[in-house]
Amino acid sequence: MGALATVVARETVVVLAFALALAVASRIVLPLGFTPVPVTAQTFVVLVGGVLLGSRRAGGGGLAYLALGVAGVPWFATGGATLGYIAGFALAALLVGRAAEAGRLDRRGTALGVMAVAHATIYVLGATWLAIFLGVGPVAALTLGVVPFLLGDAIKVVVAATIAPSLVRISR
Repeated sequence: MGALATVVARETVVVLAFALALAVASRIVLPLGFTPVPVTAQTFVVLVGGVLLGSRRAGGGGLAYLALGVAGVPWFATGGATLGYIAGFALAALLVGRAAEAGRLDRRGTALGVMAVAHATIYVLGATWLAIFLGVGPVAALTLGVVPFLLGDAIKVVVAATIAPSLVRISR
């Protein structure tokens, strides 16, 4: 195998491993009953994966997770109502990865801002798709798809931002 083929194979394995990590995190699930959106560990994996893998690998892994799930791989936590959040995973991982590559995650305060913006991106795409999928307005989409998750996701963001500087040093 040539050098280029080896690099491509290694990068493909890393991207697919991140997609698999998202799939495993989708199985750590707490259904809430009143909303089709469950609590999962995926958003934490997205944030940490972006730090460790960078924009191309983490963003690619998020896209691979979405594409393979839409193609029929049975690894989504729930059905179509959550596709917007899953699309948001890829974008958020890419944003966090870009920030890591630019050296913006070396300090906890900056990392906290980046993680919060990345998580807000997941909410925007997720709640928008949820509103379309359920045929509800923006207030109902926020009530079902954002508000119940704010506290838990804030904890995930703080923990990810706290460990981000150490993860950046590990990944270099």
